[in-house]
Amino acid sequence: MNKDLILAASTSAYGKYSLIKAVEGIVKAGYKYIEIACTDGIVQHVLDDEMNEEKVSEISNLLYNYDLGVYAFSAHTNFTTPKEFEKRFLKRLWFAKKIGAQAIVTNIPSPHDQLEFIKSIKNIIPFGEEISIKICLESPGHLFTSVRKFIEILERVNSPIVYFTYDVGNVFTASLGKVDPAEELSLALHSNKLALIHLKDVSIDGGLWRFTPLGKGQINFNQIFSEIRKQNYNGPLTLEMPLFLEGKGNEPAYIAHYSHCFEVITEQLYDSRLFIEKNLCSQKEVSCR
Repeated sequence: MNKDLILAASTSAYGKYSLIKAVEGIVKAGYKYIEIACTDGIVQHVLDDEMNEEKVSEISNLLYNYDLGVYAFSAHTNFTTPKEFEKRFLKRLWFAKKIGAQAIVTNIPSPHDQLEFIKSIKNIIPFGEEISIKICLESPGHLFTSVRKFIEILERVNSPIVYFTYDVGNVFTASLGKVDPAEELSLALHSNKLALIHLKDVSIDGGLWRFTPLGKGQINFNQIFSEIRKQNYNGPLTLEMPLFLEGKGNEPAYIAHYSHCFEVITEQLYDSRLFIEKNLCSQKEVSCR
């Protein structure tokens, strides 16, 4: 089967830079699609109080001028109280659709909050159905690693518009390298609820983990790409390369004391794209756009 995969780059690579600079870097690195990061406490390239028609017009023009497509909007929203989460996420849902995204991504919270979270997602679903957008749930890099857990949550939500995002790097960090991301990806690909794959590489040393350019960490991407080809995945891929983040053990990621300049980030995004094209998209049955 011939596959034409969407390959996007997340603006999270440019955490300390503006959205415009992030777009410039991503285009310079050769990507045709973008995933805008709006992640609480980490990277918010669009603030909640900016999510209005004026900002929609600004970003739409930016994407048009740089000839960039958008599949997903990365809107990881902290689960504080159900009422506050629903208010904020509904706004982000509206904004994602207005800028042309087909999907919106948010984290699954800790087990303590998951019951209330599921109720909140169910309350949000009618609006998602009304505007025709996919809601993609993702586990952050310090929580569970099992795809079966994703499927359990999705079965409890029980909605045709709610899917999950499989993040290769998050599985690796949450298990401190003990779980094989390729094996879990195989399970994810066999489900009918996988809407998006995040590609992220990681290096772990003595419980300290850091994100790296693709192919420079400890994840076996030959196996990852083999699963994608073998199971005829034809959905979108997003490269995430937040080199400014690190973490310890099973604690949430935090902003590291070091940073990288714009030119280095862009070069490493470019190298990561070449790595994907060489090891995945160069195969005769797969192409990336």
